[in-house]
Amino acid sequence: MNHASISHTRRELLFGMAGAALAVSQTRNQIYNPRLLGHTSIWLREAVFRNRRLDEMAEEAFDSMQRAGYRRVELASEFLAPGLRNRTLVLLRKQKLQAAIVDASGPLYERREAEATRAQVLEMAGLMEGWDTGFLNFSPAGRPDRRPKTASELETQAYQLNRMGQDLRQTGMGLMVHHDLAEMQDNAREWRYTRANTETGLVSFCLDVDSVTRAGLRPVPLMDEAGARLRNLHLRNPRGGVDQEFLREGDINMVEIARFLRRMSYDGFLTVELSYDRDTQRQHSLTEDLSRSRWYMQDIFGSRPGSAPVDMGPHVRERKG
Repeated sequence: MNHASISHTRRELLFGMAGAALAVSQTRNQIYNPRLLGHTSIWLREAVFRNRRLDEMAEEAFDSMQRAGYRRVELASEFLAPGLRNRTLVLLRKQKLQAAIVDASGPLYERREAEATRAQVLEMAGLMEGWDTGFLNFSPAGRPDRRPKTASELETQAYQLNRMGQDLRQTGMGLMVHHDLAEMQDNAREWRYTRANTETGLVSFCLDVDSVTRAGLRPVPLMDEAGARLRNLHLRNPRGGVDQEFLREGDINMVEIARFLRRMSYDGFLTVELSYDRDTQRQHSLTEDLSRSRWYMQDIFGSRPGSAPVDMGPHVRERKG
């Protein structure tokens, strides 16, 4: 890797981005007003659980999200694969669902692979043009050997995230950076490097509170570090380390998280991202799980002292019979 040329390019880019970052910095509301989403990733697991292809599950997936009371979704990238993307867009329109966020992932820590990843991300952004998609939630890929990224690799990754954020702004879309358990290891070394070395106006953050907790950290201090750059929370709550069927009380103190969000007048997204493992006890349909999770969100995150409650969606359950 030619570090000298990369550093030179990075200085030129950041000099040019300084004004742009100020111009596009997110305007924050003065009141607590989060927006609820349901994550479609649960249907990837459901397809595996039922031993069915994702395209066979697509109509049920979007119908279920709508019946469970969700009006916005975070769209897993698999639903935009070439063989499924047209059907996905038709189903979103049919169910009147807004794909407020779309997911993407890929390697950024090596320059050549990063250029290809950024091109794929721009292609996805172009596909969602006109669909009222505000953000792309990007997960930087880890090393194949699962070893921590070197300081040089983290520098390259941060530079490429800044470039990606600038590219997406020109399409009218913002960039969030998502993380998994690996980025939270060693006291959140990779996550903290990314936060410190990316531009405020170009790169925002999505925090997965379950991954944070499983890494032995507390979500609220990291939320505080992210500050106004925190634009999304992925929410699920295991009990005894085992994924629960729907969102409810468990290992993570959701009341503490909600209290902090109110103090910071949070107006970003709250995404219900259910996950099942082999020890999860399931008693309900997935539609019912999603609906019960939304009711829990209304209880914990919906109150807004001094103002009308936050609307977490219509109060309906799956109709049976």
